[in-house]
Amino acid sequence: MIARRIVLPVALSAALAFNAYAQAPGAGISFIPAQQADEWSTSSLVGVTVQNPAGEAVGSVNYIVLNGQGSVTAVVIGVGGVLGVAEKNVAVPFQALTLGRDAKGFMTARLAATKEGLSEAPAYAWKEPSTLDMIKDKASELAEKAKESAKELSQKAKDAIKSDGTSPPEKKP
Repeated sequence: MIARRIVLPVALSAALAFNAYAQAPGAGISFIPAQQADEWSTSSLVGVTVQNPAGEAVGSVNYIVLNGQGSVTAVVIGVGGVLGVAEKNVAVPFQALTLGRDAKGFMTARLAATKEGLSEAPAYAWKEPSTLDMIKDKASELAEKAKESAKELSQKAKDAIKSDGTSPPEKKP
C-alpha cells in the first residue's frame, strides 16, 4: 500500500516530465527556413564601404546596433582616419542607409551625407564595451603583468649573480 502511494505518484510524475521533454524541439517557435531577398546578415553588412550619392566613400560600417526587441536601431559608421587608426564612430538610423548589390553581387550601402558632415557629427557613445575592447583591455593588463614579472626576475637574477660573486656574462655584439 505504501509502495503504491509512493511509486504511483513518482511514476506518474516521471511520465508527465518525459512527455513534456518528448515534444518536438522548439515547440512554439516558428523556424525560418531561408533568407529572404530583402534580408541582410549583419556579418555581411559590417565592413561594407558607405558611399554618398555621388559614389564617393564616406566611411565603412563598423557595428549594427539592436534594441531589446531585436530591431536594428542604428548603424555605426567609422569615418576619418586611416585603416581604423584615428577613426571616429558615428551612428545613423538604419533607415538612412540604402542597401543594394552592385553588378558583381557585392553589398553596397549609400548614405546621403558628405565626409565633412560625418566628420563633424558627434561621436557615438557606447554604454557597453565591445568584445574586442574587452580583449584589448585584458591583453594590456596581461602585458603589464608580464613586464612586472620580467623586471622582478631580472632583479632576482642580478641579485643571485652578485651573491654568487661572479659577474654577469658579457653581451656579444
